[in-house]
Amino acid sequence: MVHILLIILKIIGILLAVIVTLALMILFIPFIYDGSIEAKGKEVRGVFDIRWIARIILFRIYNKEGDILYVLKIFGIPFLKGSITDDDDSDEKNAKKRNKKKGKALKEDDEELVEEDEDVFESLLKVLQDDTPIHQSGNSQHSNQNNAEKSESRFDKVKEKIKNVIYLIKDIPEKYRKVKEIFEVYKNKAKRLKKILKSKRFKVAFAYSKDILIKVYNHIKPSKLEADIVFGFEEPDVTGKALAVLAVACGTVKIDSQKFRVVPDFTEKRFEGKGIIYGKFLLAVILINAIKIYFKKEVRDVVNGIKRV
Repeated sequence: MVHILLIILKIIGILLAVIVTLALMILFIPFIYDGSIEAKGKEVRGVFDIRWIARIILFRIYNKEGDILYVLKIFGIPFLKGSITDDDDSDEKNAKKRNKKKGKALKEDDEELVEEDEDVFESLLKVLQDDTPIHQSGNSQHSNQNNAEKSESRFDKVKEKIKNVIYLIKDIPEKYRKVKEIFEVYKNKAKRLKKILKSKRFKVAFAYSKDILIKVYNHIKPSKLEADIVFGFEEPDVTGKALAVLAVACGTVKIDSQKFRVVPDFTEKRFEGKGIIYGKFLLAVILINAIKIYFKKEVRDVVNGIKRV
């Protein structure tokens, strides 16, 4: 019995050792990412990989026939794959169908209401224009009785319409009060949020998080980034503004302008170019810095304060 228990404990110990070793390897053996892209007009071809130890783990994003696809492979076996653009397109199509159905239903309801209103007012005009004598005999009296009933029914409809209009007018102050209450609620939330953003605690949390994120960026930034891009818009001034924005962005993230070349074309609308990217990172560095941000007291206080707003 003791021998069997020792064997079970030995197996559990081996499994735990394997799991811990694998976790440490994933944390401290770098992931490598690289990608390439080539574009000419609307034709774009590209692929981006994140891999670990000779593609034991591989996550790939690529385009094929206009769709952006992704796949996750472990030991070469696909575990997760799909399309990014298909989901967006299907959601957009479904939304358009729903809006079309709603618009059709609203149009039909409006047409019914217009027809009903026309019937009621036409009936009212007929009643007002009716100058038939009151004292008649036989069939004419019976006809007058039916006309009176119809007129009464039509008057009831008109009265109902007038009542609805009156109720709508009476309801305006209540609607105004509700809108005002909602406005006051959001106004108070904006004040509380502004107070948090101006607080010393937020400034400390922002500065600390910014320093950590800069460290993470410096760790994961590509060691190789090269591109040759030629672009132009229909309006030359738009091309100039876009070039200025790119120059500021490249200067901010410290991209080598000799390897990342951008040529503007002020004469026509065009976009073509190619580029490559390569870099590596340790998952442990990202995880450790994320834990530092999460457990920073000022950061947690600010997050909880924003949640309560």
